[in-house]
Amino acid sequence: MGTADDDRDGGDGGASGMRTTSTTTTRTTTTMQTTPTATARTPVPAPNVSVERERVLPQMVALSTPDLSAVYGDHDERFVLLTVDATEEANAPARESFTLSVGDRQHSPTVDVGGWSLEYYHALGSETIYDSDARAGDLVFSTSPTDTARAVTLSWPGGEATLDGVGAALARPATTFEVESFEAESHEPERVTLSVTVRNTGKARGWFVGAANRRGPSVLHIQATGFAVEAASEETATATRVDDGIIDGGTAEYTLRGAGEGDHVTTAEVAGAE
Repeated sequence: MGTADDDRDGGDGGASGMRTTSTTTTRTTTTMQTTPTATARTPVPAPNVSVERERVLPQMVALSTPDLSAVYGDHDERFVLLTVDATEEANAPARESFTLSVGDRQHSPTVDVGGWSLEYYHALGSETIYDSDARAGDLVFSTSPTDTARAVTLSWPGGEATLDGVGAALARPATTFEVESFEAESHEPERVTLSVTVRNTGKARGWFVGAANRRGPSVLHIQATGFAVEAASEETATATRVDDGIIDGGTAEYTLRGAGEGDHVTTAEVAGAE
């Protein structure tokens, strides 16, 4: 805006008026605009997960009722059981973020076997199902056998592990087992050691999987433990497990059953705690 001149005639009776000049000043206000700068973000390192153990099992042990366990698995099904550890990580990956890749097939972890959650009862592996709170335990994947060894990887956000042994195991044919002995011994109060010896009668290396339930003392029946025993063709192998869930003295009767097997029964006399 520029300067304006205002002419005015003053008074009556023809008297000459005074010319007055008025000046208006325009002030320009400059607004300073700033461009926000990007905030540097420190990258979060990918979580480090170690695979402590890997197994390919023909069956899994899970609940059949709230008090009993059984063996589950179809003839064309295999369970990849991986024990993993992320306890050193503050940002441990969630269970559902893991993926097992077998060739071009991808699988997510499962906790549902036989209609019951493995989070309620899991008798194989570390006996704990992995989650991001515990940050260590087992991941279970249901898959199927392959005709040839395929590349197998376990992946999670920012990392992966190659599982060469799993690929070879998935390509092995199924095998069969015979239970040669099932025994129970108790040398400590409210504690029983169970042992099973099996013979691989098939043509390939494989795993025997069995579920053991207990009757007594002071209970009608309850799940006791599970067995996963590996043996080469025509060889025998023995595994032991401890049942320390006994709360009274008396006779403990155990029943073991594997896939396609009849019942194998053994007993032990258990002392009560003093």
